[in-house]
Amino acid sequence: SFQFILSARLPFIERTFGQDKLMVAHRTAGISSLIVLFAHGPLYLIDRISLEGGLFLQLPQELPIVSGSLGFTLLLFLGIGAAFRAALRIPYDLWKTMHKLTYFLYPMLFIHAMLLGGTIRSSIVVYIQFLLMFALVLVSWVWRLSLGIRARRQPYMLSAVRNLNRNVHEFSFAGPEMNHRPGQFAFLTLVKDGKRQPAHPFTISSSPLQKDLTFTIKESGDFTAEIPSLPPGTEAYIEGPYGRFSYTNIPDKASLLFIAGGVGITPMLSMLRILQTCLLYTSDAA
Repeated sequence: SFQFILSARLPFIERTFGQDKLMVAHRTAGISSLIVLFAHGPLYLIDRISLEGGLFLQLPQELPIVSGSLGFTLLLFLGIGAAFRAALRIPYDLWKTMHKLTYFLYPMLFIHAMLLGGTIRSSIVVYIQFLLMFALVLVSWVWRLSLGIRARRQPYMLSAVRNLNRNVHEFSFAGPEMNHRPGQFAFLTLVKDGKRQPAHPFTISSSPLQKDLTFTIKESGDFTAEIPSLPPGTEAYIEGPYGRFSYTNIPDKASLLFIAGGVGITPMLSMLRILQTCLLYTSDAA
């Protein structure tokens, strides 16, 4: 339940901690949950075999055990794939699709726990707690769905592609005003050949005062290698802004020192561009 709430991009949580910290917590909680689940299954089997002398399922009344075992196996498969995606060389798009299977697994595992969990059934407090967690997860799902619907209702259009060097390009998108803070990022979904591609996060490199939304992207994978060839007019959905990496989150009188390497300069570009505009405005006014 905690996993879905962390990854739902709920505004009051995201603004407090930032999406980067939430994703670190999401990964840590996922690995921890997987370890606990991995212990749960074998310990249950050992206990049952020691009491009954074997594993004899009485169907259909023990179907929740079968569904729980299937859900556990699939979750283990997905967890290993997520934790070792780079080592297993699983493409990002495939991993993203695999990850979405958890939306089907969660209700199965929840029903399994509610029907078979002795602690849950013996305590009304714990029972209500589990129901509240399930309700919170449903709320997070509705929120995520609404974000996708909202993004599709307000599409963007690729207005310009500018080559900065051999493998870094600047992409400008015309569309609704994002109202982002300098340094924030957004999830970019491109429509290619009439099909929506998986969303990818990129830092917004344009100033909040610029008309078009700009991303400065380095070719570092299949997706980023393909997008430079997209023609102007390509439709896109952009969801955001997210993140707390911005000079606007520190006191106004504090000194600023920006250190960046390579394409990591993109959040600084957004901050420097608006600071330059503010300086020009101040000098003109003086």
